[in-house]
Amino acid sequence: MTLSSTSSSRGKIPRLLPARLAGRTGFCIGLVLLTGFIFIAVFAPFIAPHDPYTQSLMARLKPPVWAGGTWEYPFGTDGYGRDYLSRLIYGTRISLIVGLGAAALATVIGTTLGVVAGVMGGYANRAVSFIIAIRLALPSLLLALAILQIAGSGVFVVVVVLAVTHWDRFAVVLRTASRQVASQDYVIRARAMGASEMRILRSEIFPNVLNHIVIIFTFEMAQCILAAAALSFLGLGIQAPEPSWGLMMSEGRAFLVINPWLITIAGLAIMLLVLAVNLVGDGLRDLIVPKGRS
Repeated sequence: MTLSSTSSSRGKIPRLLPARLAGRTGFCIGLVLLTGFIFIAVFAPFIAPHDPYTQSLMARLKPPVWAGGTWEYPFGTDGYGRDYLSRLIYGTRISLIVGLGAAALATVIGTTLGVVAGVMGGYANRAVSFIIAIRLALPSLLLALAILQIAGSGVFVVVVVLAVTHWDRFAVVLRTASRQVASQDYVIRARAMGASEMRILRSEIFPNVLNHIVIIFTFEMAQCILAAAALSFLGLGIQAPEPSWGLMMSEGRAFLVINPWLITIAGLAIMLLVLAVNLVGDGLRDLIVPKGRS
C-alpha cells in the first residue's frame, strides 16, 4: 500500500503542460535560444570554421564581414590572429559547462542542508541557519575572488568556487519548503506506520519540493554564467588560451576604441545565453507553480 498521497501531484505537471504552454511566448523563445546554445556547444568541433587556439600574427585584428572583412573570418580575428567566431562557438561550451556544473553542485549542497534543517529541526536547523548566516555575510564575488587567488584557476576550480558561493538560496528556500511538507498529514501518517526517514525523504519530501529546486536551479545557472564571465574578465577565472567569453572581453579592452566588436559580440552572447536561461526558468515557474500562488 502506498504511503504517499503525492501520486496525483506527480502526474499533474505533464497533464498541465500542453494547456499552460499556450501563450508562454517568453518561455518558447528562451527554450529555442537555449536549445540553440546547447546544439552549438555539443557540435562545436563541426561548426567552428577554424581552430580556436591557432594564432596568426599576419591575420590579427581583421574586421568582421559587416565592417569590411572577409568570409574567411566572418567575425574577424582577435589581437593574436585567432578566429573570433570559432572562439565564440567554443566559448559557448565553456559557459554551459561552468553554469550547469556550478548550479548542479550548488543544488546538491544547498538542497542537502535545507532539507536536513527543515526535516530534522532542532540543533540541525540552528547549525544550518548559522552556516547560512555566515555565507550571506560574505559578498559572493569578493569571496570567489579570494578563493581563486588562493586555489588557482581553471574550469573545475571555477565550478567549485561558484558552487560554494551560490548554494545559499537553495538552502533558505528548501529549509522552509521541506519544513512545511514534513508537517503534512501524509508524512505524519507515514512515520506512524513505521516508514524509515530515508523512505520519507525519498517518497514524501523530495517529490514535493522538486519544483522549488528546478526553479532555483535555472536562476542560479544564469547567475553562475554571469559570475564566471566576470571572474574571467577580472583575470581570475578561466585563463588563456581557453576561449572564455569573459576572457575574450578582457582581451578586447586594449582595442576597444578601434575594434569595439571584440567586446560587444562576446557581451551580446553572454546576454543572450543568460536571457535564455532566465526565460526558461520564468516559464517553468509559471508551469510548475499552481494557479493563484506566487
